[in-house]
Amino acid sequence: MSFEQFSQDWLKTYGRSGVKISSVRASDKEMKHFISVWGPYPISRITKKMYEERLLELNEKYSQNYMDGIHASGRMIFRKALTQGLIKINPTEDFKMPKKQQSVEELEKAEEEIVFLEKEELAHFLKLTYTDGLEMDPLIFTVLSYTGLRIGELLALKWGDFNETQGTFRVTKTLYNPNNHFEKY
Repeated sequence: MSFEQFSQDWLKTYGRSGVKISSVRASDKEMKHFISVWGPYPISRITKKMYEERLLELNEKYSQNYMDGIHASGRMIFRKALTQGLIKINPTEDFKMPKKQQSVEELEKAEEEIVFLEKEELAHFLKLTYTDGLEMDPLIFTVLSYTGLRIGELLALKWGDFNETQGTFRVTKTLYNPNNHFEKY
């Protein structure tokens, strides 16, 4: 069986296993980095050396986080092929992604990045949501600021998630938007 055919079959099964749509979409994007090279190649003929060379080649182009995703997708695909008896040795076994060494310039630039608003900056921003924002902006940004929720988690909350007696709420879901933006209605 070709690598591409097996990967497409695996993705369909993966999508039906209860994972988030966004996870399926990410895996589809990640496995295309393998399909572009090995598509028609029989999955049983892909060696550890081929797998390692492909990941090291991609590692030159992409971030550590994205590479971790590509490697995770590769591991899942080949693990499934092994359990189905299509391969005898998993080419991803024992492979460790090398950590990228940052240059002095990259380290200095990273130190300059501001990650959080100071207390006064947050207060100023929230005040602006009342004067310059949309109707729900003050509530939305206040909740996001003080809880650490993601916007999709906030938008998925229902009244049943709130416990007024304890002053708590539970986060069990997230709103997924495949276009990565929310429409104003």
